[in-house]
Amino acid sequence: MTLLPPDLDARLRNELKPGERLLWHGQPQPPRFCWGYVPHVLIGFVLAVPVGYVLPGIIMDQIKKKNDWDVFATIIVFFALGVFLLLKPWRVQRKARRTVYAITSGRAVIFSPTLFGGTAVLSFTPEELKGYACHASGEPKGDLKDYTRLPSPGETKGNLVFTYEKYHSVIKEDALRPIGFLDVPGVREVEKILLKMRDENFQNETP
Repeated sequence: MTLLPPDLDARLRNELKPGERLLWHGQPQPPRFCWGYVPHVLIGFVLAVPVGYVLPGIIMDQIKKKNDWDVFATIIVFFALGVFLLLKPWRVQRKARRTVYAITSGRAVIFSPTLFGGTAVLSFTPEELKGYACHASGEPKGDLKDYTRLPSPGETKGNLVFTYEKYHSVIKEDALRPIGFLDVPGVREVEKILLKMRDENFQNETP
């Protein structure tokens, strides 16, 4: 199992209910580069670098003349958007370092960072894991088509997808984002633990 930072390990242990055992925990390992990053980085470069080059002169000019603040605000917005897009690979890696996946004796749990530094907890019961799917890792575009190929025998990393959620994409309306254990190392071994937990809970419920 992955060695977690102390704060994440404490958060995981505190989430366990009385009598609930921790069977496995880990963190995602997204690719440091993939083609899904390219549009974000290119657009970010076009927006941020030229504006950043002339921005100091624009700021000094605004301080002296104190006019055209609407134009200045628009330039700042484009610069900030460019930086945000340019940092897409870094943001993906940072989110992965603050994300924890866990399988307990009664559920699968996802701990993910929130925008303001908190932690969101999402749990899936054995009943909700009936329709899970194991796929090869896709590029992090968040679209359904990236998560349709099964892991080959030589692949050690993949996705355990529990469900999907709709979200609005600039490229496509009503795109589907997978929710589950994504980019998990040793995905087939993790799948075995998940299935064993799920099936044992169903057997215990059988009269």
